[in-house]
Amino acid sequence: SFTLTSFVIPAIFEKLDEKNTPESSQTDVFEGIEGDFVLASSGAEYTKGVVKGNTYSNLWMNVKFTTDSRFVNGTEEDYESYESLLYDCGAYFLADDDGDDISVIFYDAGSTTVIEYAEECLDIWEQSVRDAADEIYSAAVKKTITYRREARVVEIAGEEYLGVFLIEDFPDSYTVVYGDFCAMKDGRIVDIGFTADSIDEAVSLVQTFETCNGYDI
Repeated sequence: SFTLTSFVIPAIFEKLDEKNTPESSQTDVFEGIEGDFVLASSGAEYTKGVVKGNTYSNLWMNVKFTTDSRFVNGTEEDYESYESLLYDCGAYFLADDDGDDISVIFYDAGSTTVIEYAEECLDIWEQSVRDAADEIYSAAVKKTITYRREARVVEIAGEEYLGVFLIEDFPDSYTVVYGDFCAMKDGRIVDIGFTADSIDEAVSLVQTFETCNGYDI
């Protein structure tokens, strides 16, 4: 797979800031999804968290995780590409062998709900991936690519997140999954973004996340 995250994340927040959400022609993937996806407030002061090696922890978010050995922490330039007046980047890890990545982003939500944010994530992912396909693949190859959307509730470190996924299928070849696990905490959107080879791979990854239990790394 290849990574588009550093281009997609800014686009999501720019569109949310514009308050101009396009109509989607997709089936409502949120039908039957229940939950407010508001994380419990611990009373801890907001922080972007700490990265040491392959481990990230955040006392405010109450999450700690260690990536597997194929991931490496992003460079200073990677982090700078994520930082914005609109949002903070807590962590960014990249797997150089296949372009899979993991990011942890925090955004001042304002009046945006988790569902609205998740809808924008899917719209921007799909537009960005289609644009990239236009530049990379021939017309014949593009005709074979299909795009699907899915949403599901996923438990991460004991709390519910809304997981949304754009699946790009290349017949008889491979699949790339782009997505976000979203929730709200103390007025901020918490977004664990990723690129993976399957939804199951992404869900398995975030289900290894643990609570900090009051301790930083």
